[in-house]
Amino acid sequence: MVQYVIRRVLWTIPVLWLVATVTFLLMHSAPGSPWDAKSTDGRQLDPALEASFNRQYGLDEPLLVQYGT
Repeated sequence: MVQYVIRRVLWTIPVLWLVATVTFLLMHSAPGSPWDAKSTDGRQLDPALEASFNRQYGLDEPLLVQYGT
């Protein structure tokens, strides 16, 4: 019984990593940017403001850097 519990607990590590990786990749494969959903009235966000947000949240970094942070 103890071995079963240990095995199940150890399996949670790769499963959680896989779920996080798939979620990350799906979010980055979606069209548009995260800031497109913020404009509820249909207006476009100022490009300078969007670039500032991307820098602030690290979205201008390569995918490997974003995934690691």
